[in-house]
Amino acid sequence: MKKLLRIFSVLLILSLAILMCACNIQLPEDNYSGNTDSGVKDDASIEENELDYIKIANKVTSDAVKFNVKIDAYFYKSGYFGFSQAVSGSQGSGVIYKSDEKYYYVLTNAHVVEYNGDYNVAEYTVYDMYGNEYKSELLASAAEYDLAALRFTKDSKIALGTVEFAEELPVSRDVVITLGTPKGQINAVTWGRVATFRKIQPSPDSENPVAIEFDVIVHTCLVEHGASGGALINTDMKLVGVNYALAGDENKDVSYGLAIPIDKVIEFLENNALL
Repeated sequence: MKKLLRIFSVLLILSLAILMCACNIQLPEDNYSGNTDSGVKDDASIEENELDYIKIANKVTSDAVKFNVKIDAYFYKSGYFGFSQAVSGSQGSGVIYKSDEKYYYVLTNAHVVEYNGDYNVAEYTVYDMYGNEYKSELLASAAEYDLAALRFTKDSKIALGTVEFAEELPVSRDVVITLGTPKGQINAVTWGRVATFRKIQPSPDSENPVAIEFDVIVHTCLVEHGASGGALINTDMKLVGVNYALAGDENKDVSYGLAIPIDKVIEFLENNALL
């Protein structure tokens, strides 16, 4: 634990919270009690003394940030004589999961790229780890997963990274790391552990709740508004989930990050022929 705290201090500049465009979910009293009694093995897959936190931190700052992106979405309503009126905008995070000769492909949340109001034009801009911006195209979006995929054209002079997918889901107490762009800051990183897997039913008092009808990853990484769609990775730098919300109890004494697990991410991509 002392070693982990030292790493926190090394990454102090990067270690800000996650999730501006985000769901702030208030949990009903009986929804999450903070224990791990949910059928998930209460035992980390890697023992504490087996982790080299210095090496992990170096991998995050040298490799993982290369697949972290910021996403701006703007929504317009077309008017007369070719004029458009801006009706809304949002900012979230994303993770590059694939590339081909021409494009990079990005995962994010559906609520980052969709707007419930009246609009007929949407524009998306992706910013890479260096702050370079790219116009992007929405390929698919599914509210039932709160996931979406976009793509943007490669710049031959800029090499970005792509995340690998974890082959297994994490278990309770596994160390996990979030990447995102909270409040517009690029390359923010936080550390924590998996608490449990659970289906989350938002309280009626929740702010812009997203109702997901399957078990999600509940984790202890510090998260905040602005990084919906950001990556949740394991200590091997592999994607285990996509963050979609910040959850807390009624008194806001306890808060957790919520992430769509990797098996559902793959299911979404397969359903849309984007894997």
